[in-house]
Amino acid sequence: MAPRFVLMAALLPLSFAACVLAQDGAGKAPESPRQALSVLDKTYTTGHPDLYYEFDGMHRFVVGDYRGAMHYFRLAARYADKPSQLSIGLMYLEGQGVPRSPVMAYAWVALAAERNYPQFMATRDAIWGQLDADQRRQATQQEQALYAQYGDPVAKLRLEQAMRDSLADMSAGGLRPHQDVAVYTSTGGGQCAGGDARDCDKLYADWFWNPRHYFATRDAAWSGTVTVGSLQKAVPAKAGNRGQEPAAGQP
Repeated sequence: MAPRFVLMAALLPLSFAACVLAQDGAGKAPESPRQALSVLDKTYTTGHPDLYYEFDGMHRFVVGDYRGAMHYFRLAARYADKPSQLSIGLMYLEGQGVPRSPVMAYAWVALAAERNYPQFMATRDAIWGQLDADQRRQATQQEQALYAQYGDPVAKLRLEQAMRDSLADMSAGGLRPHQDVAVYTSTGGGQCAGGDARDCDKLYADWFWNPRHYFATRDAAWSGTVTVGSLQKAVPAKAGNRGQEPAAGQP
């Protein structure tokens, strides 16, 4: 297998999660990295910077733009995106887009394993087993530093605020069944509805905008069990302050 596809193969279960999130309703997991990307291209990322940046990072990784992929995975990591945090760790392990560092690889993968996804924990433990005593000390320190900035207690709050802001913007004029709504995927923007409300049903699904349901859906995808509730109209919240994105060189 070509080196640039190693990460995609490691993250291929993402394709199943993407199918759950995709608005084409596909239920069969893609069989290759490029097929998985085609599913991501059809997945709404409006109001979800975790998905937008993660998918952009995947696209850049596949074409060998490792520095670009690292940049976007870092942005997604700020919004509690565990697949992106795992990706960063694996790229440090392989020296893709960054100098090879088993210490930083462990720190990022350990952060990614925060929610106890089995595959992530197994990867974390495998890397730990390759470290010597001094590297383990450094890795533990780096993990603690990353956790303060990217751990769920702070990162989930960023995503929840972004979701509330976007939903409030979309609903500012009042939610109407057949209104045109600007929507975005990782490959660009467009209009949803266009007179056919069915095109927007999943965009307005409660689970997509309710943080508790959204995190539960993504977590279940990595645990092998996905249950998505019936479609409901999401209730907009008041917009808050939008966070600033870090520069490409920031950790």
